[in-house]
Amino acid sequence: MNKTLLLGAFLGLTGVIAGALVNHWIDPQYAGKVISAVRLQQIHALVIVAIGLSFYAALPDGLARNLKIAVGLFTLGIALFSGGIYLRYFFGFSIEGILIPIGGAIVMLGWLAVMWAAAWHKASG
Repeated sequence: MNKTLLLGAFLGLTGVIAGALVNHWIDPQYAGKVISAVRLQQIHALVIVAIGLSFYAALPDGLARNLKIAVGLFTLGIALFSGGIYLRYFFGFSIEGILIPIGGAIVMLGWLAVMWAAAWHKASG
């Protein structure tokens, strides 16, 4: 089983569900904030799917390891950023406001991990 591909598909599915709920459940004055969370989740779900598909190729161990680190960072960032916004606006939980920006920063670290992988591992061809 390709856990990364499965994770990306799950995040994509739940991102679509969250997007649909925005149109039917969220007060329109807050919809923009929630759509930011949906967008971040959906974009990074696609990135995680692409990384999961790349594992079907013969990747050097170091490259695969760096990409797995990126997936972990993306997943944690989505959980904190998007999850924090969802908890606040879908369920009314008053969460600590610092979790959301920390989640965004962790997503940025995920992109740095992808950059690291690209910079230090030669592509064939």
